[in-house]
Amino acid sequence: MPSHFFARLSQYRSAASLRLHMPGHGGALSPFDVTELCATDDLFDPQTDGALERDEADAARLFGAKTCLFSAGGATLCLQTALCFAVRRQKKGARVFCERGVHRSVLHALALLDVDPVFVDDVVFLTDADVAEGDLLVFSGCDYFGKIPNWQALSDFCRRNRLHSVIDNAHGTHLRFLNGGRLHPLTYGFELVVDSAHKTLSCLTSSAVLHVGRDMQGEVHTLRKELFCAMRLFGSTSPNYLVILSLCEELFRIGEGFDGENYAPFLQRAKLVSSVATAAGFREWGDDPMRIALTEGFDFLRLSDRLKAYGIFVELAQKDGMVMLFGADFDEEKAAQLSGVLAKVLPDCKTRTRSSSPLVSKQPPRRVLSLREALMKEGEEVKKAHAAGRIAAEVVGLYPPGTALCMPGEVLTGEVLDRLTCTHVRVVK
Repeated sequence: MPSHFFARLSQYRSAASLRLHMPGHGGALSPFDVTELCATDDLFDPQTDGALERDEADAARLFGAKTCLFSAGGATLCLQTALCFAVRRQKKGARVFCERGVHRSVLHALALLDVDPVFVDDVVFLTDADVAEGDLLVFSGCDYFGKIPNWQALSDFCRRNRLHSVIDNAHGTHLRFLNGGRLHPLTYGFELVVDSAHKTLSCLTSSAVLHVGRDMQGEVHTLRKELFCAMRLFGSTSPNYLVILSLCEELFRIGEGFDGENYAPFLQRAKLVSSVATAAGFREWGDDPMRIALTEGFDFLRLSDRLKAYGIFVELAQKDGMVMLFGADFDEEKAAQLSGVLAKVLPDCKTRTRSSSPLVSKQPPRRVLSLREALMKEGEEVKKAHAAGRIAAEVVGLYPPGTALCMPGEVLTGEVLDRLTCTHVRVVK
């Protein structure tokens, strides 16, 4: 039995002999590429007990959430929706605390909402006194380099200080289906959690899920109504139904095979990743069992070039680190191929140079303007060599992963610019 949405679109496909509606290809490119009709449901206003509402309810049960909303606008749309919803509910005069390591989409959303947050280098070092005048904490879950926070400690901190929470867990969706979900934030009662579905799940790009945690106060119907209202502010009025269909079908497959502790295909992939890392002699490669993230011990740019010579392309290679992501196609044959190539190329790529954190500056730059002021002002592009001392007019950092080394409105420093010397970034605004 397929997902409810697949059944709904299949029914429409069988019934429609003549399509007098968008999209203009009339089904020639894909019979399932359709628009919002009574016969096909509406992503931003799902029919009561319709296909999408039932698939979202199934997803909520699968993830252990109070309710879920699907997105064809990626984790970005989910984050925009979550932040808009949370800011609307915020106490008057309360502050928003935001981890510096968040993705640029969070910064853009806050600027559009005219919120200038209090940035913290690491939420781990926040104290109760620090957040006395705040009621919202925004931070990352599993980050680009596979680092996973101490969820229990953060959850206790939020409860103790009555902090609402928005968590960008875009890179850790699969963690719900390994080890009983002990590495996934929903397990610990956070309120709004964003999961991407194309990074580690077998879904089309731009599929994502916004979860409402079980501890969020309010009736499901009311919460969904408020969230859809926020999502419509940012989302395309023509969401891609192929993206949503891929999400519904993938979550259906996972639900069929998840035993409450592990989803067998993810467990097998994690074992293969571990075998590659062990064979290569990597002592540490991140907390995420389904990625290899390296931050020291190698000349990563040289290593990347050597791998490309064998037709192997990694997710990220920069001066300070390398990230390898492993999809559903990663099988025993490909694991053996990668292990063999690494054995050949690693010896002459080693270095004794210790890298600093690949995502965080040692000394946060000085702030001069708010996020919104900086992003809305007219700026100019200058070469990196002449940018020190200037005010950043947009996020300046390593992309991917999209994490800011210098925020909009902060003064560019020599350290930040030095971190960009071995990237594709040649000019900054």
